[in-house]
Amino acid sequence: MSLSARVSGLVLVVAGALSFGACSAGGVGSADDEHSPEAVGSTEEAIGFSCGSADASKTVKGGFATRYVSESTYSDCYKGKVVEIDNYDRKYIVGGYTKVSWGDEPLSNEDCTSATVGAYLLRYADDGTWQPVISKGATGDLPGDDIASDIERAPVNGPLVVVPKDPGLFGPISKTPFKPVVKCTPPVVYFYANDMPLGHYKIVASARTAGKVLHSVAFQSVAGACGQSVGAACCTIGDECSYQAQCDGSNKCAPCGTAGKACCPVDNSNQYACDANSLCNANNTCQACGGVNQPCCDDSLTGASASKCQGNGICNKRNFCVAPAPPPHCGFKGEDCCSGATCGVGLTCDPWRATCELPFNSGGASCFAEGQGCTGQGSCCGSIAKDLTCSPLNSTCMSNPNDSPSHRATNCDEPDETCCTDLPQTNLGGCDAVFYKTLHCASNGKCAK
Repeated sequence: MSLSARVSGLVLVVAGALSFGACSAGGVGSADDEHSPEAVGSTEEAIGFSCGSADASKTVKGGFATRYVSESTYSDCYKGKVVEIDNYDRKYIVGGYTKVSWGDEPLSNEDCTSATVGAYLLRYADDGTWQPVISKGATGDLPGDDIASDIERAPVNGPLVVVPKDPGLFGPISKTPFKPVVKCTPPVVYFYANDMPLGHYKIVASARTAGKVLHSVAFQSVAGACGQSVGAACCTIGDECSYQAQCDGSNKCAPCGTAGKACCPVDNSNQYACDANSLCNANNTCQACGGVNQPCCDDSLTGASASKCQGNGICNKRNFCVAPAPPPHCGFKGEDCCSGATCGVGLTCDPWRATCELPFNSGGASCFAEGQGCTGQGSCCGSIAKDLTCSPLNSTCMSNPNDSPSHRATNCDEPDETCCTDLPQTNLGGCDAVFYKTLHCASNGKCAK
């Protein structure tokens, strides 16, 4: 049976003796509780997701690279052991796992089916809380007892182990004293990549017999042998390949995510399609960006640099990075305009800020500049924080006097344009009745004389 289907496995196994209920943050019962959780084996102590608020008594970086076995008596939260993994390592996500298992002496056949291991997994969230992920439970398995095992087996993530030859067939038989055969498989649960992507985790666990008696519980993280490097076989459990690699047609991990390589699949292991300063193009290939004469980087989740261009590069109208104007040091993006309103390539002097900025509306090569005569609406050039408008007073390109650093009056209040809803200068229904005399908002929603 799948462990994920056994969210309350211990409840089913021990009929309530180890219920997955709530517990206090401090891990102890109330003062008037006649069944003190400190009295091991005398009560129905409950561990649960609320135990995530309890302090961990063991914290490791990356994972349990070295198997950790708890003491046989613990009470971090009721009768639960609370451990913490700081920044779960990618090597345990790709083809690997973290297991919680029986950590005490081997189980006898008599105690086998009453032995249980239960574990709650919680993940640290951005809001500073520990959020439930999944709980799993398992019972010791005694082969031949006609009871189906609920222990999920670990994946094969290394070379197959060669079975030794039978000495009865290929060598002399050595006699040994008779010993009772212990067949019990101790309980164990596994957390795979679908349970534990990159993040920060707590595990609340307990190992018991008869639902009451505590035993040591063990924690261990196992790195995957598959998918960990370029050329390795793809994994069948968890992420197929490690960071900046993807599974190709020959079931091998191939490089991805760097300039000139295929874009990586975006999943738990490969968070970005392409690395910094490259972006995923229409051909599903990572293309270098941000450098001079390269496409401008975007700031989406492709992993491309948050800045459009590297250094002082400027992203022009064609979405390519170009070099700024040469020294003296003025005319770069965000810097003061040089004498004569000179700015770097692709930049325009913002008349409101007196700094070089990207054009707001270029207007095209054939437009008329400020002060030049114009032939009608739409024939004047655009600037940064204001639009030039063909004045109805003198047929000259000029800025609307109702423009301000926070409001471009000419964006939606000219004749035949949709009426503005934010025109504080006139408050006349969203049409400019100052620059354009008698302009008002008509019944069709357009500005009209």
